[in-house]
This record gives sequence, C-alpha cells and structure tokens, in this order.
Amino acid sequence: MSHRKKLEATLSEAFRLDNVDDQGFLLSRPGGPPVQVMASEEDVAAMARMMAADALLALGEIDDDPSGGMAAVGLLGIHVEELIASQPTVAVVRVTPTGLKTGDGPTNRTAQ
Repeated sequence: MSHRKKLEATLSEAFRLDNVDDQGFLLSRPGGPPVQVMASEEDVAAMARMMAADALLALGEIDDDPSGGMAAVGLLGIHVEELIASQPTVAVVRVTPTGLKTGDGPTNRTAQ
C-alpha cells in the first residue's frame, strides 16, 4: 500500500473523503466545514521518512513494514485528526516534507 493510500485509509476511519485526486482530498467532518487536505504521495512519503523512528516507538510495526514508514503514516493521520479537532476553523491542511501547514482560506474542492 502506498503512503498516500495508507493516509487516506487512516483518515477515512474518522471522516468521509470526497474529491480524491493525486494532490489531495476533501474531508467532511461532522458539525464543521469541510477541510481540504493537500497531500501528494511524494510529500506523504517524505514526511513518513522523517517520522519513521518516532512512529516505530509510538505504534510499533504496521503492515509488516520494519522501516516504520507505514507506522509514520498512521501517526501522521492521528496528527491531522488532532489538528482538525483543535482548530475548528481550519479549512486547508497541507502535508509537506517538513510538517503540516494550515490555512483558514476557502477550499477549492466541494463535497459531492
């Protein structure tokens, strides 16, 4: 499973995903506005490499991946969920190789 697909699977446990494409997707959250998540495979994989050691310590091996990449994506999903829960007005979350970035501007995706 790709890093991006693992992130989608993790987040789909808490949110409905719409308008999924190579660059991102829209999360629908109960009681709040949708959140645009901008996350390319390359950026998710880069962040996973950066977080791998911490993720292995926190979550252990996931999906028979001793490198910690899949555990890191699981941890990344938790961070995205916590960020959205703690910032009710956030409209955009960008996964970058160096961390999560947020914005409060309008999204360019609409739920279907």
